[in-house]
Amino acid sequence: MLHLVTPGHPPLHWINVGPVQRDHVILYLHGGAYIARSPDTHAGMIARLSKLTGLRVAAPAYRLAPKH
Repeated sequence: MLHLVTPGHPPLHWINVGPVQRDHVILYLHGGAYIARSPDTHAGMIARLSKLTGLRVAAPAYRLAPKH
């Protein structure tokens, strides 16, 4: 499994498992009602999604309320 984080606002986690298509990507927005969780807490599910679809998955680590 490759887990790469690209800097930015918000940081973007790129996760792929095995050989993947490079011309398509899944955008994964983690659950948590914008107050809890992160791509790290959903890494297992994201990895499984990549493996089953053969696609790269991009998961932004967006800011959570009420802090932001």
